[in-house]
Amino acid sequence: MPGWIFHFRALNCVFALFMLGSITTFSVTISPSVCRGQIDEAERIVAERIFNDGIVQELVYGNVEEAEDLYYTVVRQYGHFRRLAAQALIRVAGCKEKKKAYIEARDLYIRVIREYSNIEEAVLFAQSYLQKLEPYYHTSEITIISPNGSEIIEYNNNFKIRWFGGTEGGKVKIELLKDDIPHLCIEENTENSGTYWWIAILADPQDMGNDFTIRISDIANPEIQGVSDATFTITQLEVTKPGDDDVFTIGDDVRIVWTQYYWLNTVKIELLQRGVVTRIIVEEMDNLGEKFWTIPDDCRPGVDYQIRVTDMTLELCDESMGYFTIKP
Repeated sequence: MPGWIFHFRALNCVFALFMLGSITTFSVTISPSVCRGQIDEAERIVAERIFNDGIVQELVYGNVEEAEDLYYTVVRQYGHFRRLAAQALIRVAGCKEKKKAYIEARDLYIRVIREYSNIEEAVLFAQSYLQKLEPYYHTSEITIISPNGSEIIEYNNNFKIRWFGGTEGGKVKIELLKDDIPHLCIEENTENSGTYWWIAILADPQDMGNDFTIRISDIANPEIQGVSDATFTITQLEVTKPGDDDVFTIGDDVRIVWTQYYWLNTVKIELLQRGVVTRIIVEEMDNLGEKFWTIPDDCRPGVDYQIRVTDMTLELCDESMGYFTIKP
């Protein structure tokens, strides 16, 4: 059956035409002067052709496995077109559903929710089909949607826990595990609504790290439970010095202190005046938790200065509380 497969690599486009099993290939060389925007547009066209002339046609002929293989091609080579990839996976799941492979279809819809959670319409579409599929499979297993691995959650901030499954209309228990050991009971008995807003606190703030998972158990049948597929991180960055109302003079050594639980990362330190960056104190340094900075002669006096520290790996930042003063 006809279908186009395109592979785009660097500045060469290789086009492979599949026609009833025969393969013809030819190359088109793109000048190095081609701008990034033209390359992005070329990749978009290639990804759309894989989707339209590959995945869609394979599904028309009922070749679900071949369509799924093409979906992985889109994800591997053109993963930045996330909306297209989400649509492709939904189509594959829909075809499996028609073939009455309900559990496989359900798993694919859950993948849409997990992997493409930033594409709201795709998530809503997949969730509606999950509800429709409920009568066709007999399992009450709980699947954690988020946090499900690799998330970075800032300590003492709100985070939305999401899951699927369990006894409909029942109750669940939500626990935080650290290194697979129960660390904190987040909620002893709450509605099985599929969502729960959690303030990310710990039994001890010193326990921050990258080895956390969530476990959700069905109250009526505790053997029915789900755990995050992989670990996530709970951390915090807090600038503690200089403090509010501190006063310095040009030429003074200012002690900058911050708390961060990933000392292997690097940080950037900036001077702010009225919330605007006026000077980069350190572009990048080891996360030692402390830095002495000598106020230079060309620093303008003011009563509204702050220090901002940014973790360059986790992309967390914090600013000193209140304002400090720099005098002539």
